[in-house]
Amino acid sequence: DLSTHHDSVPYQNHFIQHFLREHYTEWITNTYVKPFVVILYLIYASFSFMGCLQISDGSNIINLLATNSPSVSFALTQQKYFSNYSPVIGFYIYEPIEYWNSTVQEHLKTLGQGFNKISWIDNYFHYLRVVNVSASTKSDFINILKTSFLRSPEYQHFVDDIIFSKNGDEYDIIASKMYLVARTTEKTREEVVELLERLRPLSLINSIKFIVFNPTFVFMDRYSSSIISPILTSGFSVLTILILTFFLVINPLGNFWLILTVTSVELGVLGLM
Repeated sequence: DLSTHHDSVPYQNHFIQHFLREHYTEWITNTYVKPFVVILYLIYASFSFMGCLQISDGSNIINLLATNSPSVSFALTQQKYFSNYSPVIGFYIYEPIEYWNSTVQEHLKTLGQGFNKISWIDNYFHYLRVVNVSASTKSDFINILKTSFLRSPEYQHFVDDIIFSKNGDEYDIIASKMYLVARTTEKTREEVVELLERLRPLSLINSIKFIVFNPTFVFMDRYSSSIISPILTSGFSVLTILILTFFLVINPLGNFWLILTVTSVELGVLGLM
């Protein structure tokens, strides 16, 4: 009993314990203080909730790359000169297709809907209309393309966008590329993620085999997961605690206050972090 008495006395006389029990509890539960406590809590909860609605990844992709990598050079140039524009996405067709076929042409137009295109094929058809020439067959299409269109000073910059393969006396287009620019004024990471999620499924199920690429796509996959993962983890932990407290805390009022406290803390961690 003596040892118990000596152990309990320091605890009972501890300054913080005494202050909380004798002074703080009386002050915080005072009739005039309670309204201010409620107001402060509502302000805290409001800002926390607003913060949760605006969760974003603030990391710069330049900090995630090797200093001398080509992607860093691209990112620096893009941020310096083209930060006011939507991202440019490379659209690469990696199989021979019948570009002269009207059905294929309509299919390509469908794939490019919703984007501004920088495309050799669109410029080529414009060129054919200007010179009033038809190229509905393979031989005419490729012959005019090689001997006239790509040699014109106005369109010579498209030379690197087309890969030809010679098969005997004939040429085939085995691959080509164009560029897509989103028709939007937004330049956020969320926009790039949305574009990536929109184009990626098309490349898997479309009859025309193509890939889409932008140097930031590699990091956008990480970005999309880095936003969702913490929210799911926090939500799962809160749900686990609530389930446990439901069985362990018998008093319904105590259960309610515990749930409110845990939820408030999680909102503050996510919204104000």
